[in-house]
Amino acid sequence: MKARVNCAKCANPLTEWLYSVPGDFVATWADYENIVPKGMYWIADDEMTGLAGRVVIHLDDRRGMINHPDPSRFQGCCGSSDGRVNLLCICGEEVAHEVSDCWTSYYAHFVPEKTVLEYQSES
Repeated sequence: MKARVNCAKCANPLTEWLYSVPGDFVATWADYENIVPKGMYWIADDEMTGLAGRVVIHLDDRRGMINHPDPSRFQGCCGSSDGRVNLLCICGEEVAHEVSDCWTSYYAHFVPEKTVLEYQSES
């Protein structure tokens, strides 16, 4: 079953339609690499990272979002490190964190109370 992340405020799609990672998925935390395969999403179960329960995606699967206008939200030397919300829905709602610095794995994860996972049944 496919799903996409939508803004809870305006229903704007924030991702492409994505498939869930397989049940035996284990995130690989390697610098310069996306932790989730393109075209897929992961509902994180990793307690150590603070991501448990959050939808995590490949950076190339984002859509309908813009960078936060506050440059301090993009802390990092070569990209964004995780900290404060740095991606906005086009309606202005703070919806996600981009992580893309040179000493991090790459991914985006969504603020649960600001987003909704919409499912598409396959006929």
